[in-house]
Amino acid sequence: TTQKRPERARPRSRGQDPPRCRFLFAAELGDPVTTVHVNEHGCLAGTMLGRVWFFGFEHKEVEMLASFSDEGIRGLFMDEESTYAVLNDQCRGWHTARPHQQVGSVCFRTMDRKNTQTVKHVLMRGSLACVLFPISSFVVNVARQEHHVCNFKLFDYGSSS
Repeated sequence: TTQKRPERARPRSRGQDPPRCRFLFAAELGDPVTTVHVNEHGCLAGTMLGRVWFFGFEHKEVEMLASFSDEGIRGLFMDEESTYAVLNDQCRGWHTARPHQQVGSVCFRTMDRKNTQTVKHVLMRGSLACVLFPISSFVVNVARQEHHVCNFKLFDYGSSS
């Protein structure tokens, strides 16, 4: 008796190419990507030295929104009209439509005139950023540029450093 060889997988036809992958953002040595945001509108990446890149699914091009900052990017958010980058003590925004004009900026230190301390931590989920100071904390909606004070102090839980 003769044995049949198992059939090999047939090559795909030319109309069914496998999906292609590519790098969108090229980080430089010493400036790693620290945060990424992806949704149905596009992709954002922020780096330790404050660069912000935007890749819109509509135009399929990488564009740099911010080229440098003394502070690293802590969080990113994007909706259908604007993109937002949260730095240590502020939030900056840009329109998603070209030429990506700046939407506005919110400085976290000016939310409480009595607070002269620096931001210790920023936690972000969606458009909400929780900004923690040693003696106060705020939740900021970066898209609406609204904030409210929270009854939480890092100082109450030990050293804030």
